[in-house]
Amino acid sequence: NGTALCNVPPKFDCYNSGCYGNNTFIDCDQSISHCSFNETGYPSCEPGYRGNGTNCSHSDQFYCSNMDNGTALCNVPPKFDCYNSGCYGNNTFIDCDQSISHCSFNETGYPSCEPGYRGNGTNCSHSDQFYCSNMDNGTALCNVPPQYDCYDSGCYGNGTFISCDQSVSHCSFNGTGYPSCETGYRGNGINCSHDDEFYCSTDNGTARCVVPPRYNCYNQKCGGSGNYTTIYITCNQTDHRCEVNTTGAPICSNTTRGEGTTCEEGEDCQVKTDTGVASCRASSGRHLVALWIVIGILALLAGVVLVYLVIQRIRDKRPGERAFLIPNESVGI
Repeated sequence: NGTALCNVPPKFDCYNSGCYGNNTFIDCDQSISHCSFNETGYPSCEPGYRGNGTNCSHSDQFYCSNMDNGTALCNVPPKFDCYNSGCYGNNTFIDCDQSISHCSFNETGYPSCEPGYRGNGTNCSHSDQFYCSNMDNGTALCNVPPQYDCYDSGCYGNGTFISCDQSVSHCSFNGTGYPSCETGYRGNGINCSHDDEFYCSTDNGTARCVVPPRYNCYNQKCGGSGNYTTIYITCNQTDHRCEVNTTGAPICSNTTRGEGTTCEEGEDCQVKTDTGVASCRASSGRHLVALWIVIGILALLAGVVLVYLVIQRIRDKRPGERAFLIPNESVGI
């Protein structure tokens, strides 16, 4: 009936960049203009209202581009493990965190850092832990933290110490040097000599390699601590060592040798049945040797006494022998 209508053109995420008709393509930014066609189908780009385009999924970041025929495209920028930290162009470097922004360049090649979607970076091997850093030109780098035998157990900075198991975490420091314990990759530690057994300990959070002393008589049980001081478990510390868990319960760890004592030659190793603590005592063979020595000495003394008594007895039976011999000797003179 000729009644006038107001039509609001739809909005799109990305707009076509041209018009095509009658085998002819013309440029037309349809975010601000639209295509019109004459009776022969020849296109023209008209201002006044926006034209055609396409909508994109908002489940991730995206940016717009156009096909050769001007049709709009939605592009999801690739995700990277590590992102570039700047833009370089026309001999100029600018900072740009490309995990949230991207680089753009004007007609002279001069760079700018634009928000809206992420930019360039690099992917890292996931066969091991890694962390990101950047070269002087902003290019992203993947860094694999070194592996150690023993790891530090804390972080120290700005006069403050915090606990941090650096076998699974690492230390980070804010602008004032105050430490925090961050997850994601392992931290600092120390490598130990593998010439002998060792176990890990820490001194004020710094890792230490400890070589346990060698004994020839080892404890055979482990005791707990706290509420578990009366609890003992079997543990041959010839090739195991005792530890306690967070509650104080004893653990027999199959890592290195443990505690014991060294017995001298002629001593036997004995173990207390209740606590499993090893100690040394003189061997039974040594006691027998001492006993036979004592018996031999006593026998010798007994023999000497017996001989002495026999001699005395003989002398006591011939009291006149000396008186008889004297007259004969006198006659002979």
